[in-house]
Amino acid sequence: MDFTTLAPEDVLEPDVLPYYKEGLEFFHLQLAHLNSTIFVMDHVITFPYHLFSHANETLFFKLVFNNFFHASVLVITRMATDQGEEFFTLPRFKNRLRRSVKHLYLKEFDNHLRSLRFDASTRQLLRKAENLRHTKVAHTLEATIFQPNSEDALRFGDLKALRDRLNDLLSGLSFHTDLLMLPPQYSGRVQHPAESDSRSDIEKLLDLVAEHSELIRLPESSPQMWAIQRRYTTSDDLALLNRYRSKFKMPEV
Repeated sequence: MDFTTLAPEDVLEPDVLPYYKEGLEFFHLQLAHLNSTIFVMDHVITFPYHLFSHANETLFFKLVFNNFFHASVLVITRMATDQGEEFFTLPRFKNRLRRSVKHLYLKEFDNHLRSLRFDASTRQLLRKAENLRHTKVAHTLEATIFQPNSEDALRFGDLKALRDRLNDLLSGLSFHTDLLMLPPQYSGRVQHPAESDSRSDIEKLLDLVAEHSELIRLPESSPQMWAIQRRYTTSDDLALLNRYRSKFKMPEV
């Protein structure tokens, strides 16, 4: 059964609907925050700093990435791994809804929930995230400083995988509501007027770094220096440089 065609009023008992609506709104806001944070991190980590900035000019972006990473770990773990009846988590929200499904839909809804379960890979990543939270983010364990274990490392790709699974879980509980997991200024699903600047704020900021770099205008400002630089520029880096030059309405080199 496709539960995305049904309203929550069709499937859930009336007494749980206020709880459902408030819980859905809460977790939607939490996930929108998480998705936005990872959106910014994605742009920060993929920007070609080696072309457009010196090593001593990247501290701000390193701080942004590291702090956003830790913030994302906290959001993920408090939504998915906190234990205890006093904690409001997505699994707890899901289980509460399961107990309030109308008998007509109970068997099909159980099948639907099974499809939303965290698989072994997701559970392993959640354990890593929880361990990182308890040993380095919220607390510092001495053993993690003097005897670090690389197998416990949580990488950015892992963070994005956990985000995707949490998105899937909440979307699976939203019935016919289509949740926008990013704010309009970050979402690729939002169509902007043709003549408007649809870049996100983080894209504009990173574009400024490129636009005010020495390299972007080197072919015009110093052709001789560019001729030397060109010999050491890989084809991939040249393509990147030309992509940014085109963005700033400059001819390719």
